[in-house]
Amino acid sequence: TSRDILHPFKKVNHFKVINRSTYWADKWNLEVDLGFQRNDREEWSVYTQHGYMPAVFPEDQTFEEELERQFKKDIYSLNAKAFYNLSDKTEFSTGLNAEQMNNTIDGRGFIIPAFQRFSLGGFAFANHSFSEESSVQAGIRYDFGHINTQHHFDWFSSPSDAGTLENAQRAEAINRSFSNFTWSLGYVFNPHKWSYKVNVGKSFRMSIAKELAANGINYHRFSYEVGNANLSPEISYQLDGGIVRYGETFGDAGLWEGSVYVFDNRKSVTFSPDANIVGTCRQCGNASSWMENCSDLSCRSQLVVCDDCRDGEVWCQHHENQALSQG
Repeated sequence: TSRDILHPFKKVNHFKVINRSTYWADKWNLEVDLGFQRNDREEWSVYTQHGYMPAVFPEDQTFEEELERQFKKDIYSLNAKAFYNLSDKTEFSTGLNAEQMNNTIDGRGFIIPAFQRFSLGGFAFANHSFSEESSVQAGIRYDFGHINTQHHFDWFSSPSDAGTLENAQRAEAINRSFSNFTWSLGYVFNPHKWSYKVNVGKSFRMSIAKELAANGINYHRFSYEVGNANLSPEISYQLDGGIVRYGETFGDAGLWEGSVYVFDNRKSVTFSPDANIVGTCRQCGNASSWMENCSDLSCRSQLVVCDDCRDGEVWCQHHENQALSQG
């Protein structure tokens, strides 16, 4: 109708497909993700003359008059992780991440140039449990990245410093590589209702195209953004620690009943020796508050298991049915 607001508007189409494969053996399993994403974003508005733009939109342009901006981004990704149980107390994992990003632009507006970015990272992580109350974690990682941005010129001419009319250059071609080693080290001590944690590490983040080569108006933030082609990557060091105590005020005398699940070797915590046990063993049905992983290494399910059954194999319903169907 005549009351409809036709402009401005935007269209976004996002397509994503992922293939996930899992391979497992006695003490290890491998997870591999292959992915592809395509994002097409268009911003449309009525053509309005700004600055030295022509009063009437010329017919010889390669983009439509009302197309303010267009971004087409293709992303190819690979993520691979391997998990290995060195022993009952030591777990080791390693992995590789790779991504190729191709971004093209169109339209009469400009904020970032077309670019290609490649990133590759590899890591190794280990967790060793001294006991059910104490463990240490350590990890290392190496990252490499390369970004290539294309030069960009205005589609209309404007006066230059030399007094001539030229298509002003808004972005120069940039070709940069980044790399860095990072690491982390942590220790956890959990005596009964207490939990003590300390972590120290180093992190790294490479500069993105917007930070390196932006040179235009961001209408979403009402700001003019300018990048820095010589910007250094972010490198930071962290130190954090914490002390937690469970059931400090009411313990088992309040409304809480049962055990608290915790993300460490204790698996669960009770507030007192008189706590009610509300869980039942997956295998035999006896009362228990102990959690155990499904015996299938590709599975992330955790199950309630009693002391008598925890030393044997424990299967979730899905993998139990799968084993039965295979005879």
